[in-house]
Amino acid sequence: MIELNEKIACCEPDDLIVDTYPPCRVGGGYLAAGAGELARGTVLAKNAEGKLEVLGKTEGAKAYGILADPVKGGDEETPVNVYISGKFNRNKISAAEGYTMTEDDIDMLRAYGIELTAAMKY
Repeated sequence: MIELNEKIACCEPDDLIVDTYPPCRVGGGYLAAGAGELARGTVLAKNAEGKLEVLGKTEGAKAYGILADPVKGGDEETPVNVYISGKFNRNKISAAEGYTMTEDDIDMLRAYGIELTAAMKY
C-alpha cells in the first residue's frame, strides 16, 4: 500500500550555482581512467589526450569546466556532464588537493563562459 502523504524526495540546494544569468549550459565529456570519486563542483581540465581530469592533477592541462554531478570514476573512461557556462560560487568549487587555481585557470574558464563569484548565503 502506498502512503500518499509520505515524503518521496527532497532537493537541498548546494549553493554551487549563483545566478541564472548567464544561463548554465551542460556539455559532456569523458573522465580519464583512474579519476576516483569526484564531487559535484570539481573543476575539470582537458589533458593532452583530450580527456577530462581534475584541474591541477597534470601539469599543462587546461581548465575546461565544472563537474555537474558527483561521479565514481573507475579503471575505464567514464562519461560525465560538465557545466561549460554559468555563474558559480567560487567557495563551492574544488580542484586537485593542494592545487590553487591560477589567474590563467580563471581566465580559461571565463573564455568558456564560466563566471566565478564569491557568494554569501543569507
